[in-house]
Amino acid sequence: MTLSETHTAFLHSAFEETLTLLEDVRGYIAANLASGGDLLPAEHATLVRAMSRLTWQLTEVMSWLLLRKAVAVGEIDLDEAREREEFELQSLMDEEDGASDGFGDLPVPARGLIDRCRRICAQAARLE
Repeated sequence: MTLSETHTAFLHSAFEETLTLLEDVRGYIAANLASGGDLLPAEHATLVRAMSRLTWQLTEVMSWLLLRKAVAVGEIDLDEAREREEFELQSLMDEEDGASDGFGDLPVPARGLIDRCRRICAQAARLE
């Protein structure tokens, strides 16, 4: 396997991991946010904010990975990719600072989703 093939396989794997987490977030939202569960209104609002944030972050990472995959397989050249704002994750990383304040009191499954998302975002940032 060449370096390019390894890189493309890695990008595909990262995309699949991100997609799986996005599906897990969707399932969590469907099961827990419609009714509000046993949460107080302020806790419910924090949970909604956290899940919205996760959805946004994961779709940003997916967009970034798709563009990187397109470059890796030659569908788009690097110069053209650099002209697209999806090519950089800086805005995503800038948003992370202090954005999750108050998420520590969320239910354990929600915090697990947040931790998985942070790991994926950090991994993408290292790749960038």
